[in-house]
Amino acid sequence: LEESTPDRVGGEEALAAASGHPALHARLLRSQARLLIAQGEDAQGLEQMRDAVRNAIFAMDPALLNELYIDLGKMLIDRARYDEAAQELDEGVAMVTGGDGPMADSVPPTFWRLLTHLAESQLARNDPEPAHAAASGALFQAQRADTLIGQARSHFLLARVLEERGQPGVAEEHHQAAVAAFRRLGDRRSTAECLIDQAAHRPERRTDLAREALALAEQVNWPQGADRARTLSGD
Repeated sequence: LEESTPDRVGGEEALAAASGHPALHARLLRSQARLLIAQGEDAQGLEQMRDAVRNAIFAMDPALLNELYIDLGKMLIDRARYDEAAQELDEGVAMVTGGDGPMADSVPPTFWRLLTHLAESQLARNDPEPAHAAASGALFQAQRADTLIGQARSHFLLARVLEERGQPGVAEEHHQAAVAAFRRLGDRRSTAECLIDQAAHRPERRTDLAREALALAEQVNWPQGADRARTLSGD
């Protein structure tokens, strides 16, 4: 069976047929969860997503389990359910690594994404200490997987966490590393976002950083970013 977004009737039939195959069942449940979320049925969609995670545990497939926890965490973060997201994602780290944690040796290549979502949810609930551990792990795993986008996002996340912890000097190093990585990727919007955050925390360089961010935001037609940069620049 191919993984696709099933309709309600076809989805139920496919789930019944896949009941003896945990990995396939988990993928089909994820497809149904996405369909429900797209239709605005958040409660049912999230429950289906949790069912998908439970099935993936029985599949004994760390890569699949990692993907599903990432999806579940993102769904919860998008709905500002940060406490639930942190709890689910923390559990995900333990399940994917067999209890070895963020610095585990044997993990799927995209494990860094699970860790960034965990750190984001922890930061959103004003809990910078565990967020620092998760973000540091994300950078470590992104570097080991040799993914530039993973390193860029992890550096940016660490910068934000370190600002919250009152460590502006180290935060600046990560801001600069993130900007350099996003520029290498040609990602002007993410570069602008990082520069805006930098400007907000660096009053001595605020105008220059904000003007640079404004130029990039206008290039990629990002009005919210342009407004924020314009406010910071004072123009």
